[in-house]
Amino acid sequence: MNSGSEKIKIIFTGRYNSGEILTGPEKVAKRIFGCLSNQTNSVFIEYFFDGSKYSIWKKLFGKELIESDSSGKILRLGIFPIVLFIINYKPRLIHVLTFERFVLILFFLKKFVKYKISYTVHGIVQFENSNFKKNLSITVKIKDKIVECYLMKYSNKLFFLSEQSVNIARKYYNVVNDKIILTTNGVDEIFNKMFFERKYEEKSKLNVVLVADSKRVEKGLDFFLKAIQPIQNDFIFSIIGENLNSDDQKNYYPKMPTDEFAKYLLNQDIFISSSFFDTFPVTTLEAMAAGVIPIVTSETGVSRFIINEENGFVYSCGDDVSLRKYLLELEIDFQLRKRLSQNAATIYNQFRWNEISKNYLEIFYRVLND
Repeated sequence: MNSGSEKIKIIFTGRYNSGEILTGPEKVAKRIFGCLSNQTNSVFIEYFFDGSKYSIWKKLFGKELIESDSSGKILRLGIFPIVLFIINYKPRLIHVLTFERFVLILFFLKKFVKYKISYTVHGIVQFENSNFKKNLSITVKIKDKIVECYLMKYSNKLFFLSEQSVNIARKYYNVVNDKIILTTNGVDEIFNKMFFERKYEEKSKLNVVLVADSKRVEKGLDFFLKAIQPIQNDFIFSIIGENLNSDDQKNYYPKMPTDEFAKYLLNQDIFISSSFFDTFPVTTLEAMAAGVIPIVTSETGVSRFIINEENGFVYSCGDDVSLRKYLLELEIDFQLRKRLSQNAATIYNQFRWNEISKNYLEIFYRVLND
């Protein structure tokens, strides 16, 4: 990495959330920019997304400063200010951190301003729209397909989060091998701090948590609810998420800010993923770093870092028998729980955001030197 040279000029684009109740892609965008903004000459640009809040005038000509400090600026710009900013700023690289339709203009402008484009692929939008979002209009699906096609075809590098995601992308696009970078998401330090506060003790019932959303069918909430029915009185089950239908046999919580979620995990024993598609869930990493034992489906990207009976369990989506088996094994074996918890927490050493962002920066330099 050209550590002694002048800081490279980078524009990060996507969706920036100033709060801490974040989606996975929003957290990645915020953390990567936060880590790299003081190591590069960079700025973050997002768009006026909310049509009910912002007028057409704003979407075309608007300009707002969201945040600014010694590390970098976060701007919300309309289409024409984006074009003018890029022309004047003359970045060497633009990295797309979340899928947004406004990034299409980057590819047209690239013909006049010489820069390279890279893209973090959190999911394959065409695949998700076809399989999980049946109520989307044809117009929206066509727009998304066009934007994703440009991102896949004309980006200089594609940061994929799992081999599964690469394989799905290839069903829809001709993804060139030389463009593919296999990377991961990261985890905040506070989750590892919670691990060092964790106390191991025998319990009459273990605390089990799932993060889900009833409107996101790929998260497998219906499967999970059916799978645990025979054993739901043997554990304390909690579900965190949106659009949930509560009942008296489980605890339901809304999505939490990062610090609150970390403290919540301190008293949880097992973290469940029931997804049948999830590129690389940040919440699973966060749970592991806090010492919560993961039981995840093989269809999630993070599963490649989990070994059965070493730092968690992996099962095939839809295999309710294995899910219950692993839960019951952990229920009766205190030493197994303690060992898996301690091993799971070591994942923090590999997935600290500083390490992930360092990997991003090294790749950025390689892209520019190609």
